Amino acid sequence: MKINDKMEEKLLERIKSIALELKLLRCIGRGEAYPYSLLKELENVKIGKFKLSKSDIYNAISSLERKKYIKVSKQAGAKKYYKLTANGRKALSGTKRILLNTMKGISKML
Repeated sequence: MKINDKMEEKLLERIKSIALELKLLRCIGRGEAYPYSLLKELENVKIGKFKLSKSDIYNAISSLERKKYIKVSKQAGAKKYYKLTANGRKALSGTKRILLNTMKGISKML
């Protein structure tokens, strides 16, 4: 693998991670959700050349929880339901706006 291929792969992984976190914030923002329901909703989604895996989704949920964008709203047995926090709502709207503006700027450059 060439150095450019490695750089491209790392960049695509980062883009996938950001896109997945945004998608999860949107899904959870519609109402309480638990990881398995999110997995089912996203099981056929591809981001670029990447197909999402179960571990991608669980890792993204953990990341969002660490960032305090989501929190457990209730727990039924082993099933945790998540909801957005105020920070999560701000992150969702702010990140979406920043990404759209960045993409517009990049397309003008190209």
